[in-house]
Amino acid sequence: MQKISDSNTQSNFGLNIKLYPKEVRYILLRKCNHLCTYCHYERASEENNEIPYNILEREIKNNKKNIDIVHLTGGEPLLYSSFNKLIDYLNKNKFTSHVTTNGSLIHTKLKQLKKITDVHVSLPSLNERNYKKITRTNNLEQVLENLCYKKINFEINFLPIKSIHNVLELPKYIGFCKLNGIKSINILEMESNSNDLVSYNAVRDLLKKNFGKLHEETIIRHNHPVDRIKIDGINIHLCDIAMYPNKICSNCNMINTCNEGIYHPRMFYANNKVVYQICGIRKKFSSYLEMQKEYSGNFFYRRRI
Repeated sequence: MQKISDSNTQSNFGLNIKLYPKEVRYILLRKCNHLCTYCHYERASEENNEIPYNILEREIKNNKKNIDIVHLTGGEPLLYSSFNKLIDYLNKNKFTSHVTTNGSLIHTKLKQLKKITDVHVSLPSLNERNYKKITRTNNLEQVLENLCYKKINFEINFLPIKSIHNVLELPKYIGFCKLNGIKSINILEMESNSNDLVSYNAVRDLLKKNFGKLHEETIIRHNHPVDRIKIDGINIHLCDIAMYPNKICSNCNMINTCNEGIYHPRMFYANNKVVYQICGIRKKFSSYLEMQKEYSGNFFYRRRI
């Protein structure tokens, strides 16, 4: 986990930000067809814990007035048994929707994914050997083929990993995105295996070496600040501005965050019960409103280095 910059502790970086996330990450199931070494649920690939569709629809409907974005994740969300029905519901009710997927099953859900606002594809390497080492699959060729579909709004999620030196591939990622009409690469940081991650400043240094002087600006994206660098028409989003609840130690420099660097509320299904939780905080709630009541307004932002 990257350390927090002590010199930049403004709550909003001078930007107009709502101090409570208006997004819920719905963990549809824990099962996945990959075994990525950096994944939170690496050991749960054979488990299901799937949210029954009637319960999921009820929760989304109940939260409609309080959230702006529905983010579907897992596990591998495209394995969710009611995925088609869920996307039809979200589309019919005009929700802004995101899906985070490993990309290997996109060809099986093309019709539905065209209805999604953004489809985030986790792509740890363009090198077959490195890809197999991280995901423990041989699915790279299929994923790259799937990313060529033009009518889906793809974004690439990229995790800079020291052990495979994939940060050196970033110029190839930019070329691949330009070739296939993909507009954004999100440079992420995950909770697990944090000692194997490359710092954000090291990513900046590599981009400077390859592309010269960088034009970087802090923008609001999905109601959250991110640092954006534009290269050859591709948006490189450095997700290095983290959101922290005041109710945990505000002086801690090693707080775990989820992959977009923000404490998103999340919902999952465990022991036949709906559970809401702020990522990184162990306290659990039975509803979104109960959770919001406790944490609303109790957040601040810091930049990781």
